[in-house]
Amino acid sequence: MAFTGRGAQQIQRVEDSLQKITVIIKRFLYINEESGFYLAACELPKDAPNITAVVNGRAFESRKIVAEGTSSVVITGVGEGQTVDMYGSFEKGRTDDEVKFMVGSCEEKIPEKSSGLMLFLGSGKIRGVGPKIAAKIVEHFGNDTISVLDNEPDKLKEVDGLNDKKIELIKEDWVNWRSKLEIIATLREYRITDASAIKIFEEFG
Repeated sequence: MAFTGRGAQQIQRVEDSLQKITVIIKRFLYINEESGFYLAACELPKDAPNITAVVNGRAFESRKIVAEGTSSVVITGVGEGQTVDMYGSFEKGRTDDEVKFMVGSCEEKIPEKSSGLMLFLGSGKIRGVGPKIAAKIVEHFGNDTISVLDNEPDKLKEVDGLNDKKIELIKEDWVNWRSKLEIIATLREYRITDASAIKIFEEFG
């Protein structure tokens, strides 16, 4: 993918060697569920300036990015259309005019708008919550949806179609997902990748 354009902004560097980019996952080009490997076509959010990537002393600019990484969290819990923070580095692609972003870790960004919240909750990360149930939850609680899930999950009883058993599954998976994110974020500070952090989480909880 050739990086072209003007008005680009240099990528924010984090830690010693990782770079952070915020992108929308437009489409998964390839997924291996057994290994967690993925290849994704991504784009910058509309309000974000172009990104400048420097590879082997050559600068490239673009709004579209191909990302490559290994993470079971991403392929099982992040849906197409979601916004994420990726940490990694740009490397040379198949030709001299192509680059790809090698993802060391990836962090979901909780959306603020209702349409994004429906996609976020209905992506498969929470048992019992598909697109239809996600829509009902968000339509009922609106912008307070995440606050309700975090602090007052029993209010889910107000949502039509949710019985006690399903609500307990949602509460359990939401807490588990939140905990996993916090642990991955903490271990990232020690330069531990998502793949390794998930193994640590699965081993020790």
